[in-house]
Amino acid sequence: MQELKKCKKVLIEVNQTCNLNCTYCFYRDYGRVTNKISLQNIDELLENCPLANEFYLTGGECFTSPIIEEIIEKLSSRGKVITFTNGVILNKYDNKKLKKLVNNVDTFIITFDSFDTENYLCRDKLSETISTINKILTIDSNRVEVKVCINKYNYDHIEKLFVGLIDMGVKYLSVNFVFDIQNSKLNHEVKELKKLRHVFEVINNYREYFNSKYIDMLYDLYINNKINERFPCIADSEYYFLDCSNNYLICPGNCKKLGTRGEWKECFSKECANEWEMMYTR
Repeated sequence: MQELKKCKKVLIEVNQTCNLNCTYCFYRDYGRVTNKISLQNIDELLENCPLANEFYLTGGECFTSPIIEEIIEKLSSRGKVITFTNGVILNKYDNKKLKKLVNNVDTFIITFDSFDTENYLCRDKLSETISTINKILTIDSNRVEVKVCINKYNYDHIEKLFVGLIDMGVKYLSVNFVFDIQNSKLNHEVKELKKLRHVFEVINNYREYFNSKYIDMLYDLYINNKINERFPCIADSEYYFLDCSNNYLICPGNCKKLGTRGEWKECFSKECANEWEMMYTR
């Protein structure tokens, strides 16, 4: 556990349970376990990582956990709490409960796909996500970041998506490039260089809403097919991963136990690229 004492950021997999069944979800290939993080695990984490002051909560869908509010309250007493969520469950919170939650969460990173709630193929309950985004924006617009999941079914409408979100009052945008899932009837990944260039051209038109370092890293990977030394991976140095079985790992991408990582560029992939945003503060 000595290695954890240098840890500054922790990605916590609260559970692998989810209330959606997105066609591009990697759990379709990897399967899910029923294990979940307990409050005791959180207490141990805070003891094991005395320097950690930035906590990212993910799943599954972390808000399916019946103790998620208690987890957030414990972590917020130490530092920043950032949640990855599809936003659907939060739409059921009443205003008082949601305001209390917003006070303890520094940023809600809410995944989003389309305003076409009737015809979009990859995910459902989008109208509930839109409602949640609006509710949190009303409470504190600085606490919302919307991560657009880019795939073959929405890449050509990216500008309309960005404009629609900005018109709602969203101040912070992000993207997640969906990759193909073996156990899915649909192909999702945008692979053609021309189409990828189009996406980045649109992103650059709205660059002030994005984490520039993260976008530059993605551009180098997807357009230039290289990993840039300007954006080194900090897993195994100041960022670690706690999975839902209470295992401390280097990162969710390679799931190696704590120890020597070796040459980080050898294990870097598109699968982990979309997690890198947590390594760069705005």
